Amino acid sequence: MNLAEHLDDENELVRYHLCTAVVVVGCEYPDALVEARSELGRRLDDENSFVRGQAAEALGLLAWADIEDVLLPRTELVALEDDEESFVTKRAGFALTTSDDPENPESLPDGIGTVEGIQGTTDDIVEEITSPDGDGECSHCGLALPENGSPMCTTHSCTSKSTTRSSEQNMRSRPRR
Repeated sequence: MNLAEHLDDENELVRYHLCTAVVVVGCEYPDALVEARSELGRRLDDENSFVRGQAAEALGLLAWADIEDVLLPRTELVALEDDEESFVTKRAGFALTTSDDPENPESLPDGIGTVEGIQGTTDDIVEEITSPDGDGECSHCGLALPENGSPMCTTHSCTSKSTTRSSEQNMRSRPRR
């Protein structure tokens, strides 16, 4: 299965995880990202800043590999250097720096373009993506959330089928009154 084929999934958490997986692959095998270049370029204008950042990071890894005839979407990456989110600006800078000087890894930001960097940030990012915006609404569909409930509603595709299935099984196994 080609992960890049699914980078446009409607669920932002899925897009983030897929972009993250592409970055991890690129850390070890950057030339494997050649086929994903176009789709990664399309993710640079994703509505989710973490997806934009991961796409830029993956493109930076591709640039670092210095593969002939692989052009990066420079205009879009330059525009991301002015993004409101530092997560995005740092990764756009990484992509542009590796594109301009692939032989100089000392000039690269700490943790970007490494598996360790991904491992150190993923949990916090997932928490931020899945947390409500503070207004008591699902961050994905806008439905009201119960006060002490999940940060995502159960009627939206935010939750996995297995979670929904488990909830249904729990409901069936409860004694009726």
